[in-house]
Amino acid sequence: MKREIAAYTLLLIMFLGSLYNIHVMDVKIGSLRSEVKSAYGSAQTGDFEKADSQLRSAAEHWLGMDEYTHIFIRHTEIDSATDAFFDMLSDIASKDAESAAGSYRKLDAHLKSLITIEHLSFGSIF
Repeated sequence: MKREIAAYTLLLIMFLGSLYNIHVMDVKIGSLRSEVKSAYGSAQTGDFEKADSQLRSAAEHWLGMDEYTHIFIRHTEIDSATDAFFDMLSDIASKDAESAAGSYRKLDAHLKSLITIEHLSFGSIF
């Protein structure tokens, strides 16, 4: 009986840890998405210097999450999101608002997918 209680306790701890990890991921990626959206807004108004500064800050935050992301996110997803950051940085550096719009959508889609793949669903459990 003691082993069963210990096993159930361990399962509960793992489940609660998983929920906490999802919350942390939502907060971190949500913050990045806000920063990227602000940079995109600045680019759309023609303030490419501000957009560049905002997006570089977001990219630094993304790269600074390296210890966390390399544990909880697949490496292919990390590489795709990192590439999307630098694609958008390139478009902003070239002051191309139309291309920046496409690269923003690509980056935002990558970041959003990082959140959704971590959420619990019936299919992810069974």
